Parts: sequence; structure tokens; C-alpha cells
Amino acid sequence: MIETILSNQVTQESFKIAGQLGRIDNLGFQYPSCFDDMRDLNREAVVKIVQSSKYSYREKLLAIMFWGIFFEVVRKSGKLKFLDWINKEGAEAEIERRFSEIEKSSDPADLFRRFDKSLKIPGLGYAYYTKIFFFVREASKKSAYPILDKWLMMAFIAVHGSENQSMELYERYLKKSDENIFDGILRRKKSEAYKEYVAFMHSLASEHNLSVDQVETRLFGKDMRKDKTPTNPRFLYEQWALDNGLIC
Repeated sequence: MIETILSNQVTQESFKIAGQLGRIDNLGFQYPSCFDDMRDLNREAVVKIVQSSKYSYREKLLAIMFWGIFFEVVRKSGKLKFLDWINKEGAEAEIERRFSEIEKSSDPADLFRRFDKSLKIPGLGYAYYTKIFFFVREASKKSAYPILDKWLMMAFIAVHGSENQSMELYERYLKKSDENIFDGILRRKKSEAYKEYVAFMHSLASEHNLSVDQVETRLFGKDMRKDKTPTNPRFLYEQWALDNGLIC
């Protein structure tokens, strides 16, 4: 499985942001004017924004959220919580503090736990705060803490399971008490899972002479409604799950 996935060349996708800017307007908030001149954002553009002293920390955080299409996919309540927080007095210093803690981190599990508690950003779950981890550390040239969302958790479980002929990780992190469903949702030991995932991604990168970013992009796969080819990684994860008696 992994050889098939990592041999594929993947073009990094750009995301148009005009629709998200409109959603912020519709929620009664103003977005920074610097985004008026940006039609879309890709990974490289976001890294440059995070690196630049031209942008405020608020603008840097919003760029990461726009890239992650936060304002298109998250429920209204989550968007409002996030917008309330970044517009409150003192938010700039709070965001800077979080970026600093991400840069200084030497333990992904500890950082993950802290973003669930003392460093929590209202409205964001781990699929979004690990995006912040990735971009801040990439911009500061620190060892990568890759993004973890449901698709990448599926990748982690299926690739590890295929390589090791094991359901251990699924049972440890994903399995529901009453249903064998394969949905990529972390249910327990989340910080431990993230630390193991980070090590897994670095190991794959080293073994295949790729960057962690390249490994993550290739494992992520594509929307199965748009790419129905059998080499789409998401089909491979689904097939592994079905072969192991799981519900997709």
C-alpha cells in the first residue's frame, strides 16, 4: 500500500478565499484588508505569510485558517467562537504566545495536550490546531509536526495496519465501544496518538527520501467523488478497513 501511495506525484492545491471572506462579513465581523488582494492560498504562500514581519499574528493565524477552509466547513458556532476570540482585546499577544510555544516545543504530545487545555483556541479542534503546528514550525524551520485530521488518521491506521498485519492502533485510538466503524475520529489517548503519528510520518519520510510535508500531502488523498481511480489513497484505506471487517 505505502509504495503505491508515496510513488504518486501530488500537486499542492490552492484554495480560493473570497467565499470565506464573505462568510466572515455575513457573521458580522471584519477581516484584515491585506486579504483583499489575495485570490487564493497554497502551502508555500501561507508559510511565507507566517515567516513575514509584514503581517500581524492575527493575520498569520487567519491565513492558516483560510488555507484549511475553516470558514467553509466548520459549524457556525465554531466560527463565531473563533472570531470572537481573535477580535478580543489582547488577542494579538495571545496568538504570539501560542506561536512561540509551538516553535519552542520538543514534545508533540505535550503541545497537543496544552492546545486542548491551557493554550486552547475557542472553536478549533485538533484538525485545525495541528495545521497551526505545521505552518509555524515549517516557517521557523523546526522539525515538522504534521497536520492530523480524519483522513490522515485513516492513513496512519490503515498503512500501519497493512504493514504490520495488525489492528492494534485502530483498537487503541479509534474503536468505538459498540461499533467497529472506520471514520478517522480519535476517541482516546489523543496526545499519545499524535506523538506516535509524528514519529510514523518522520520514519516514512526518512525511508522514502521525502519531506514530512510531501508524505502528508500524498497520504491525504483526494475526494472520492472527484477521483474514482483505484490508486486514490482514500480507496486504499477504505478497502483495508473492509478487509478487516470494519464499517466505512
